[in-house]
Amino acid sequence: MNERVAEEWNSETTPGERVRTVMKRTYDPQSVATIAERALTSETTARKHLGILTDDGIVEAVSLADTRGTWCKRAPRSVVLERAGQILD
Repeated sequence: MNERVAEEWNSETTPGERVRTVMKRTYDPQSVATIAERALTSETTARKHLGILTDDGIVEAVSLADTRGTWCKRAPRSVVLERAGQILD
């Protein structure tokens, strides 16, 4: 991401909005550290917002063999609901 674009995105959005945006584009499991980096926030803040998104059914926490820590991916249900909304529109 272009540094200027990243600065604007960071200043014009909240960490929660950035985590949600990253997760809307995350179909394969990603580590919390990677999600935090992509969302321009700390791991602690990313974990907080990922927990909220998990409770809302937008994100799934997954365990991967041969890896440590929490990994997250977009919940299939949220993808289906988004597509259905697009069709209805």
